[in-house]
Amino acid sequence: MLAFKPDVEMIKVARDYVAEIAAEWPVDGYHVRVVVSELVTNAIRHARTDEIRVDAGSDGDVHAVKVWDGDGTLPVSRAPGPDAVGGRGLVIVGELVSRWGALRDVAGGKTVFAEWGVRPPKTPPQRRRPPVGGEPVIVDGWDFGAGQLLTPGDVATMFRVEPKTVTRWADGGKLASIRTLGGVRRFSRQQVEHLMFGDGVR
Repeated sequence: MLAFKPDVEMIKVARDYVAEIAAEWPVDGYHVRVVVSELVTNAIRHARTDEIRVDAGSDGDVHAVKVWDGDGTLPVSRAPGPDAVGGRGLVIVGELVSRWGALRDVAGGKTVFAEWGVRPPKTPPQRRRPPVGGEPVIVDGWDFGAGQLLTPGDVATMFRVEPKTVTRWADGGKLASIRTLGGVRRFSRQQVEHLMFGDGVR
């Protein structure tokens, strides 16, 4: 793990540190460098923190980069206007990785992660305990915090489709989801409402 004070000169150091770890990953090295740069830059610019920690690792199937800072405010991906000078960092990250998200740490601060090679839907994903006490959980930019979770039946009712259609959307990557410890899928109300009132599910 690489730990350092917030300093723009450390962006390259962090990028090179992760690039060395990721050299054997079946992932485009340029993409890894861009993602690290964006995540560390966000932490330096926006997090009120005295320390930033960068780590990377692989379990053989999933390759991940993690950036921790001491500010518990979770990042939100927003599409900037055509004339905006900045604000595209997380949008870029989302285009280069299989999945990204952010979790607030119990001990304080947050961890923003980016993953490549996320297992296909037919393989049971790592199960997360449903958030409690209002704890926010961001996956693929969508809020899966307490009060934001929907069951497959809820989503089916909202779209007026069969639950198996919702499952097919999730398997096809059209809807982000997490699983409870019992293996039951849960969906983000935020994303579902975005799809309902936006362009819909394609």
